[in-house]
Amino acid sequence: MKVLNFEVYKHNPMDHLDDVISFLGINPYSPEARYSAETLKVVNPTENKLPKMKAETQKLLDEFYEPYNNQLAEMLADPSYRFRRLDRG
Repeated sequence: MKVLNFEVYKHNPMDHLDDVISFLGINPYSPEARYSAETLKVVNPTENKLPKMKAETQKLLDEFYEPYNNQLAEMLADPSYRFRRLDRG
């Protein structure tokens, strides 16, 4: 099983793509395809259109998922999955 951390992925998607291709054991893509993938702009059509989450809702979600995120970090031996409260101000 391969688990990807979105927070890490969004900062370097091409390295993650290379890692997934290697994990799956499939042929790497051509230099032209890599260039196309690298130059694509990711657009989130809902970005900045949704209302901001209420602080109490975020707190409830943080408290609920914290032990699961920490357990996942231990299982994967990868501290990047460890729960950490973010400044959501």
